[in-house]
Amino acid sequence: ALRLLTAVARNYPVEVQYVIQEKPGGSSMLVDGIGSANELLRNECLLLLIAVAENNQILQKIIAFENTFEIALNVAGAEGGIDGGPVSEDCFALLLTLLKDNQSNISFFRETALIPRLIPFLDAVSSGDENWTAGKINCCLLFLGIIRSLVSTTLPGSISLPNQKSMRKTGLFAKLMNFIMGVSVPEEILIEVILTGIFKSTAPIKYSDKFLNARESIPKLNQISPLSLLLLQITFQLLSFFSDRWSILSSHFHFA
Repeated sequence: ALRLLTAVARNYPVEVQYVIQEKPGGSSMLVDGIGSANELLRNECLLLLIAVAENNQILQKIIAFENTFEIALNVAGAEGGIDGGPVSEDCFALLLTLLKDNQSNISFFRETALIPRLIPFLDAVSSGDENWTAGKINCCLLFLGIIRSLVSTTLPGSISLPNQKSMRKTGLFAKLMNFIMGVSVPEEILIEVILTGIFKSTAPIKYSDKFLNARESIPKLNQISPLSLLLLQITFQLLSFFSDRWSILSSHFHFA
């Protein structure tokens, strides 16, 4: 029945969204389903929630307030996180659907102290593993999309800036930097990280400019590929959030 309802929701989303909104406890029962020990029920509830939450911010808020963020993170972690399979991918897809362009849910995610819950997923993923399957790449892209949605440049500063502050304070930025420096991380993952824009700040521009100028005096830098060079610039921008480290870096590279 759930599989049939999911198919109907994908073809007639407005009608199904209306029924779920009007039915007392409708969204609550679906959220309870994703925490079920019955794997078939859990998987179908995940797919149905993704389908009905699409393009409906009111229903997204209702679903989020049913503790869905916490439950989906728990399930994704139990299923292997970024290294996991289809269930983890569906959990990340649901989280992204609920967060993307939804200012209320984004604020709720931060206020319920869930930003630190993202860190273990980066700790657990094997970025140095050369076996990046299509499923792992999809999981990682969805996970990075979640981070990107929390600090999107389309958000008001009153929402994005507290999220950036929380990510810096909890060490999520540093973890993300360590993750993408893995030797085997696919290019599409690196590009998604760059597109998050989370490394932007007002202070480090002068340092990245000096880094570019230093290429003339450091021959080896001219042998670096454009993508690697861009990653190095991003590294400097990220490290600028930790001002106490700049004196060491500047002294070592003679950028001061």
